[in-house]
Amino acid sequence: MQPHNSNKNSESRYARLSQKGKSLDEREPSERTCDLIAWCLGGVHDRAWKERAIYGKVRYTPMNRDNVSPNIWYYGLAVLIIFIGFAAFAGSIYAGITDAESSLLQITAPGGANLFLSEPGEYIIFYENNSFMNGKFYSTSEQIPGMEILVREKATGLDLATYPAKSSFTYSLGSRSGRSIMAFEAPRAGIYQINASYSGSAGPKVVLAIGKGMVEGIFSSIMISMAALLGSIAIAAVITFVTYSRRKKAFLRLKEDERIMRGIP
Repeated sequence: MQPHNSNKNSESRYARLSQKGKSLDEREPSERTCDLIAWCLGGVHDRAWKERAIYGKVRYTPMNRDNVSPNIWYYGLAVLIIFIGFAAFAGSIYAGITDAESSLLQITAPGGANLFLSEPGEYIIFYENNSFMNGKFYSTSEQIPGMEILVREKATGLDLATYPAKSSFTYSLGSRSGRSIMAFEAPRAGIYQINASYSGSAGPKVVLAIGKGMVEGIFSSIMISMAALLGSIAIAAVITFVTYSRRKKAFLRLKEDERIMRGIP
């Protein structure tokens, strides 16, 4: 049995062509260079396949509409964002009301108390016709005629001027409701003596509340709450619009593909 000598023949042929400066297909190197330039620049490689006959049967396979992008769950995300916005709105309002309620310092009148005011500025005195203090509920008429309120800085003994509140403000915080009646200007942080009494005749025992920046605090809480709510609605609207637009285009493309697959002109 003769050994197979195809490898030897190939090697000897390659050696002869190499000595002549040719490639294995017996072409000159310059021809190879021209073919490379034509392939890169002339687009010789960019040729379509020739048409060929189809063997067997071609069956139509309906496409899965559940795979349309973006997914329908994006609508659920938009609804969730709106719920989060409403929760933030309610939480911010509740936090603002709670802070405003806790910032009010209460005293009973007629009577007096020493109150520590943490910062200088204008303080508003409110009359609470419905209130709760020291485990006791108070419910009195909306008018307290003849009430006099004196404010003195304890450190200096200086009597501060009291004047009617610049704006009328009413509030209702849980079991407490009141309205602004007077105001005074505290020159510095410290302890202030506040005494309230009726002039000329006796009156009912009522609750007074003293606070600073209550109106601004509640207004700020409302604005923040509205911003959170409107922002969530805007984000949800954008997500809904983008999802609807893209899904609509995807369905149109899907219908066109189905029409082509079915062979419908």
